[in-house]
Amino acid sequence: MSDLFSTYQEDFDRLIVEVEGKLKILNNYEDSTSDLRQAIADCQKFIQQAEQNLRQMEMECRTLPASTAPHIAESMASRRTNLTELSQEFQNARTDLERKALLGQRGGRGGAFEMNGLGSGSHEHRQRLLDARNGLRQGVDQLEESRRLALETEQIGGEILGDLRSQRETILRTRHNLSDVSYNLDWARRTIANMGRRVVANKILLYSIIGVCVLAIIFIIYWKFA
Repeated sequence: MSDLFSTYQEDFDRLIVEVEGKLKILNNYEDSTSDLRQAIADCQKFIQQAEQNLRQMEMECRTLPASTAPHIAESMASRRTNLTELSQEFQNARTDLERKALLGQRGGRGGAFEMNGLGSGSHEHRQRLLDARNGLRQGVDQLEESRRLALETEQIGGEILGDLRSQRETILRTRHNLSDVSYNLDWARRTIANMGRRVVANKILLYSIIGVCVLAIIFIIYWKFA
């Protein structure tokens, strides 16, 4: 396991502890409105940081040796599930607190969420505003998820382009090497052909010399006995 992956893992676990601590404050809220606002802001920030950290871990996981893949994949799935559950718990806690504040169920403690006199309106009007607020938040969450998926897609696309670029360079190098091999084969073929022609020429020269020698011997014998 790389040092970078271990660092991401430690940061993620630390952020999860922070989120759990803030959720305890939200689920057992008896503090001031400023503490509540801060707990909500911190919890949301830690969840976003944990999500970003987890994505970095998932990207780094792709570069790890295949021998560690099953163990790492199981650990990543567990962390993803834990983060999803905590995110849902945070959404539920925040929605519950806002509902209680808007409906005046905290005996005057709803000021943390009260805006423009919402705490004194009718029950039906408050409920409509609460539904609209929840719908808006869901829309924002969906946009955030779409943005996250777009970023992941862009990162994956960049990795694919990098792989394709690397493969292209490999293919070009292979093509260049094949061109060199083809040139060397042509040179070897020409060399062998030249050697073959030289062998034929040498044979012709040898046969010519033998023929001249035979004719000379015949001439000498004829001249001696003539």
